Amino acid sequence: MKKTLLSLIAFGIFATSFAGTLAYHAMQDEKVWVYQNGDRTTNEPNCIGPNVTCATQYFLNEDNSLGEPTGEIRTGIRTN
Repeated sequence: MKKTLLSLIAFGIFATSFAGTLAYHAMQDEKVWVYQNGDRTTNEPNCIGPNVTCATQYFLNEDNSLGEPTGEIRTGIRTN
């Protein structure tokens, strides 16, 4: 009886944690990096070097158009 109860409690904790992780990711705003030439990437931009703006991060609207900037920028020269 104790084993079954502990197993049910452990499963409940796991299920709650898993559901919370899914909910967290579903609620995150979609973001995209835009290089100076207009190319887009969802990965961290590849920029190395001096203090020249290489890429700016934006929120995406529901229709995948660019929304407001997040305030994050990467400086340097694009390396790829």
